[in-house]
Amino acid sequence: MKKIKLIITLMFTSSIINLFGQNDLENALNYWANGDISRAHESILQFVKKSPDNEKAKHLLMKTWFVQGNYKEALQTFNTLDNAYQKYKECVDLAIQANIHLKNFNNALVIAEKNKSEQLLYLKNFMNKRFTVIADKTYRVPFLHDDQISSDYWPGVTGAINGVKSSIRFDTGGDYIIVGLSAAQKLGIDLTYKSKSLHGAEKVTVWFSIIDSMSFDNGPKFLNVPVTVMADLGDYIIFGTNILEPFLSTIDYPNNQFIFSPRNNPQLIEAHNKLISNDMVKVPFYLWDDHFMFSKGKFGNNDSITLFFDSGLIFLENIDGQLVQASFTVSEERLLEWGFDKKILKESGFIHTDYSLSIERLSQPNTLIWYDSKLKKDRYFGGVRIDGLISHAWLKNYAWTIDFDKMVYTFGMNQ
Repeated sequence: MKKIKLIITLMFTSSIINLFGQNDLENALNYWANGDISRAHESILQFVKKSPDNEKAKHLLMKTWFVQGNYKEALQTFNTLDNAYQKYKECVDLAIQANIHLKNFNNALVIAEKNKSEQLLYLKNFMNKRFTVIADKTYRVPFLHDDQISSDYWPGVTGAINGVKSSIRFDTGGDYIIVGLSAAQKLGIDLTYKSKSLHGAEKVTVWFSIIDSMSFDNGPKFLNVPVTVMADLGDYIIFGTNILEPFLSTIDYPNNQFIFSPRNNPQLIEAHNKLISNDMVKVPFYLWDDHFMFSKGKFGNNDSITLFFDSGLIFLENIDGQLVQASFTVSEERLLEWGFDKKILKESGFIHTDYSLSIERLSQPNTLIWYDSKLKKDRYFGGVRIDGLISHAWLKNYAWTIDFDKMVYTFGMNQ
């Protein structure tokens, strides 16, 4: 009788432990979904120490390492995963990207070939022509000035693509270089292979290739730059997050200039950091996949929202003869949850609000929203729900420094 009671007690205790353990895992997953990365990481790290064979937990741990820029740790976690795990393919894709961030292209190719990844063809382009940055000093590159779109609404640089003088716009919503189909044809870019990609709320046809050379006037030079060609982008040429990644970069909106210092030069980085205003706000950010940067912010009474930083949003509205630019884009799902009237969400357009959009102690009132009626649901980055996209119209009030070593944004009023 005592033996039976002991067995029942042990079974009950084991069930309680499993229940609480499962709750710990669910809590970590909830933190992750809400963009609370530091809490998700600490929670899942402790869970994996207690349950080292839980594949779902290790998958989440790999993701939390990755978005914080700890690519070596993410790869170490990947190496402990069972390839029979149902979401192993997602882990493979993340491992490939981790190696690309580390510039370990050979390792990325080995993983892709072993697991027959869809990224294989893309990686072979890398192997044949390695992306190279030529930079040996700190560069101050002025914003371009042309008649197409004012830098007040969409800054960029003057430079050259394959030796052809070009206006190159800045957009952290993109990876390396993104060009329109007509621009690609003028520049002689081969359309190597095509695929489907998400642009805004729509799936569009894209082509991938390599640009032989790109340079910024009075700035750094780049060789063998990956390029995405989009049919609906016209003559535009855009550089994105991955062009910034080799540098400590300041987008100095108040003084209409970019400042680039190579990350591999400690003396230049130290001098660059001294340029940053004392009146500054530091904000941790996270990087998903190859270029999707996100951080935490506030909108109205919603004090913990997750924001994707997309500096290329240029939606403009004419109010009393003056152009005004939207600083925020949100899905129908999120707006309804925040109490917006469904009647105003039937068609795409601008939504004027009395709400402030804030990051830490930086706050801007009367947020103008651009609403795309095709964007019904929230975006997700690896399971992290993105509440909205913050754009140039908000960022332009600051000197915005992006530090990929510390994974920190610094916002200063002046440089």
